[in-house]
Amino acid sequence: MTPTLSYTIWYSPRTGSNLLCDALLSTGVAGRPEEWLGSHDTFNLFAKFGVRDADALHRAVWEKGSTPNGVFGMKCQTYEPYLENLLSYLAGAPGALDPACNRMAVWEQAFPNHRHIFLTRRNKFRQAVSWYKAGQSKEWFREIDEATNPRPVDERYDADGIGFFLLAAVSSEAAQQELFTEGGVSPLVVVYEDFVRDHDATVRRVLAYLGLDDGVDIAAPILEPLADQLSEDWVQRARTDIQKGFARRW
Repeated sequence: MTPTLSYTIWYSPRTGSNLLCDALLSTGVAGRPEEWLGSHDTFNLFAKFGVRDADALHRAVWEKGSTPNGVFGMKCQTYEPYLENLLSYLAGAPGALDPACNRMAVWEQAFPNHRHIFLTRRNKFRQAVSWYKAGQSKEWFREIDEATNPRPVDERYDADGIGFFLLAAVSSEAAQQELFTEGGVSPLVVVYEDFVRDHDATVRRVLAYLGLDDGVDIAAPILEPLADQLSEDWVQRARTDIQKGFARRW
């Protein structure tokens, strides 16, 4: 089927994408948003979906990410060469546009009646520490009351490691903003710090943007924060170390 409404959640790690996707999925009317086109190891989407061409790929992805009311949802990152390869797949469908012309035009032709949601986090130091820790432990989320022990983290502080992810967070958002500018897109902005403070109000704002906020129920969050005292200690150390030599520091 072809969706009557589609949307992409543009994000970088540790900005609340899992939390938002779970909430939208719980409504039953806002698609099934996941990273459907993510393929981090070998980028072969035809093999991943068991199809032979871009047209069949579109249909397979639409089916995976859509609810019965015709709403399709997904989330996506913008690192390279991932995005370039992905656009090449999307541009391979009959009648598709040349990705060299306008990347966002290719995207919006692949996903009909499209909306864009931009997830961001104000405090990039906290995002970087969270990203660094999750990369160590491989624990990207934890369900509330989940019967498991926290996965181990090397508790040796690494300013360079955290600095790398600080740069990655800033670079990722710069790439997304460039994509929006190129396509003349003004996305709905969802800020992580506001989202975790008022979960329901944030989700309803997203639903209203999609034209779907018609008394639908939203499930309570099923994920708990992973930040702990070690996270806070590293955030404060990183603030000092990464700004070393600055005439004026934050």
